[in-house]
Amino acid sequence: MAKDWLFREINRSYNAYGWRNREILYADDARRFIFAGHAAFTIQYFWLSREKNNFRVRESGTPDKYAVSVEGDNGHWTEIGIVDSSRLELQLNEGSGQPSKGRAITDFKYLLQSIKYPKEYFDLPDGFVVQHNGRCGRCNCQLKHPRSVAIGVCARCNRTLRSRWTSLVYKPPYSKEFLERQDERVREIVAKVKAKRTRREPRS
Repeated sequence: MAKDWLFREINRSYNAYGWRNREILYADDARRFIFAGHAAFTIQYFWLSREKNNFRVRESGTPDKYAVSVEGDNGHWTEIGIVDSSRLELQLNEGSGQPSKGRAITDFKYLLQSIKYPKEYFDLPDGFVVQHNGRCGRCNCQLKHPRSVAIGVCARCNRTLRSRWTSLVYKPPYSKEFLERQDERVREIVAKVKAKRTRREPRS
């Protein structure tokens, strides 16, 4: 466990790719950053699309509720909904004009899912890039220290934000019982299909 922690700390502070490109590498860092209060960042999922979408996540005045906005082609920002930081769920604003299955909303929901169900070592999915604008997600100061650049918040704000969150726990998106029920349903369906084929086959 200590080795895993040390590996992640080294990656955060000195990983050249993450530092130079202002990319957030880990799910717990992404959670701390986007719910810092004044986060601005870009999401791009290379495996699905070359499209980039710029987001802003701001405090809404209600505890654990944050307003999510996306930048349009004309440079104007549109609020697409409210995200619950405790449940990691996005409630869409129907009047935003953004399609619910569009790339922007899909990518943001995937980010929430990646935090809610982190990988074993808490790194974000391959090809899924979350890149901040070089400023602290809480106080908006210019980030200069390598570790601050890697996590998206300055050292002072990080001390405040770390106390707000419990550590993420690795958990698969589907429980063992759920997967067993799914396997049973598949076997039942296969058995029914075979039975139908048997009844349809002409007797010799």
